Amino acid sequence: MKPLNIIGLILLIFGLSHTTTSAQTIQEQLIGDWSFNYEASYATVEAKTKTHLEDMQTVRRERIENSFRNRKMTFLADGTFQLTLSDGRGFTGTWALRDNNTLDINNPNGEVTSHNIESLSTTTLILEPESSGIRKHMFPQWHFTKN
Repeated sequence: MKPLNIIGLILLIFGLSHTTTSAQTIQEQLIGDWSFNYEASYATVEAKTKTHLEDMQTVRRERIENSFRNRKMTFLADGTFQLTLSDGRGFTGTWALRDNNTLDINNPNGEVTSHNIESLSTTTLILEPESSGIRKHMFPQWHFTKN
């Protein structure tokens, strides 16, 4: 085998092993309990949406806020997922990492929601929910802090 071919093969093998290691690292960092950071997430809301929220009746606005504030997400190593709202309600489902930067969450109804991983460290997670059709998310970014 020519030296150039050997070098190419070594680079290919190294590149593939690095991709696998990267995916494993992301998956390992995701595992655990995460708390929704309402203030940081609200800071990413468009001005038009903020105005609309501020114009709502207080009770309705507080209901929306409380559905996000203190929200907790738990990702387990076995691919299961749990969402818990501040009032204790929640659901379980499954999660999977796709393309090293997309988190797919499958709820009990079989619906899959996809979130781009904008940033991930050992203490913070920023997800950008993918919009589908005319549906647009109130929070363009969901900020979480690891517990």
